[in-house]
Amino acid sequence: MKNFDNDNEHFSFISLGALTLNVVRYLESSKEEGPDSNREKAPDPKIDKQREHDRFIETRLREIERFERRYRDNRP
Repeated sequence: MKNFDNDNEHFSFISLGALTLNVVRYLESSKEEGPDSNREKAPDPKIDKQREHDRFIETRLREIERFERRYRDNRP
């Protein structure tokens, strides 16, 4: 004979509670990471490396330009 007490419930209250908690955590974290959040994000290391590389190139180009200017000014 069947047990009709919990026939339509596949999950226990503990499982449903854990599932609800996980859903709430997921929704709260997605809300914090939304486009309008004020939370500061960690800087991307690739962007930092690219900026450092760009600054290095700009510095070297300025040095080459100064060198060429000095050479042109000192020609007889």
